[in-house]
Amino acid sequence: MSGLLVKSTAFMKNNLQSFNEAGINVPVVLGGAALTPRFVNNDCNDVYEGKVIYGKDAFTDLRFMDALVAAKSK
Repeated sequence: MSGLLVKSTAFMKNNLQSFNEAGINVPVVLGGAALTPRFVNNDCNDVYEGKVIYGKDAFTDLRFMDALVAAKSK
């Protein structure tokens, strides 16, 4: 999920709670101009029962997802 505005941070936490309620437990990459590693690692991690990962930028996130998919396929 990408948060470009400060208001989107509240929506992210709501989305993560909705994932919990729906039984969704997949790694979620969170990034964007309005997010900090502290917000993701503390606030969002406290809400979501799955794994949350701070995404520094889109290119870093793509490399992460490539590595995750490769690791899961082995």
